[in-house]
Amino acid sequence: MATVDTYVGSYLSVPFYLNRMHYDIQSLRFLKRLSQPPSPVRPSSDVDIRWERTGDGNGMAQCWLDMWRYYAALNPELFRIPQEKGLPEWFESRIAARVRAADSDGHWLVAEADEQIVGFLGASVAKPWQDAHRDVMRELSHTRLTINVLAVAEAYRRQGIGTRLMATAEEWARGRSAVLATSDTYVGSYLSVPFYRNRMRYNIQSLRFRKRLS
Repeated sequence: MATVDTYVGSYLSVPFYLNRMHYDIQSLRFLKRLSQPPSPVRPSSDVDIRWERTGDGNGMAQCWLDMWRYYAALNPELFRIPQEKGLPEWFESRIAARVRAADSDGHWLVAEADEQIVGFLGASVAKPWQDAHRDVMRELSHTRLTINVLAVAEAYRRQGIGTRLMATAEEWARGRSAVLATSDTYVGSYLSVPFYRNRMRYNIQSLRFRKRLS
């Protein structure tokens, strides 16, 4: 397997990978300037957005399974459903590790409704790279938020929960001097691509290409 990223607007590299080298577009990388006005958030008194805590593992595991069932159905060559056995315990161990580490640059949120976890988000803030002046990417000179995972239970999708999780993470990042936010998603996702573009007002920055070397 081979992968490579390139700027979405390049009239040289995009057709080169697509047409000359026979790569397929696997994922999109989105970018947003956090100086933009926050995205509208649908108010809801029935959903609580809070930090993760011990005991959330089972609900987070169910959201995780729902997410990968969705992606595995879209493209089983790229994605698979994780092994369910032991998954809640795995999440609990990771929650406990994050609590012990007290990582101030990490941000894990859950959405709680009907006394259960219905979504979660994991994000991190990266400081400006000290050697950014040696690199061509301007974003490395800035503090930036990366959305690492966003999962909403299937029964609770399209109810504004993902928007609230994202808006909360972005506001947290602004408080830590972040000026940019980025996130990757599968190019064929009919849920996440319009969500980032239309709902959260992110722009496509780059494409990730993939090729099976066999």
